[in-house]
Parts: sequence; C-alpha cells; structure tokens
Amino acid sequence: MIILNLDSKKYIKFRVLTPIIRRKANGQYYPIWTLKRSDEGFNDDFNFCMSFVIESALRLQEFDFEIDNIKREL
Repeated sequence: MIILNLDSKKYIKFRVLTPIIRRKANGQYYPIWTLKRSDEGFNDDFNFCMSFVIESALRLQEFDFEIDNIKREL
C-alpha cells in the first residue's frame, strides 16, 4: 500500500464495502457480504468504490513495475 502510494484508510473502507466472492462446487460464484447496508446509503457507497478503483488504477498506471527486468530473469 505504501509503495504504491495508495490511501490505506480508503482501501480498508473499500474492502469493508465490497463482498468476498466464493465459488461453489458446481462452478457458480456467490458473494458473502461482511457489512449489512441499507438502500439509502448504497449510491454513496457505490460512488466511493468506483472512485477508489479509478484512483487506484491511475496511481498503479504511474508506478514503474520494471516488467522487462522480471521477464529477463525468468
């Protein structure tokens, strides 16, 4: 989190608001919600999560992963 310059408080809030996804033996996926939410706060939570994902993607795009060096070592 620190190396990628992501806000840890926002990340924790994002993790709390999003479900854990599990897979059944038959291949179907289902969510496990860790937080019960009311419908009235859903739009605010949704907008926060979308903003966090976009902000994180933009920060990750700026980060230099040095992928070329990793490929050469393999």
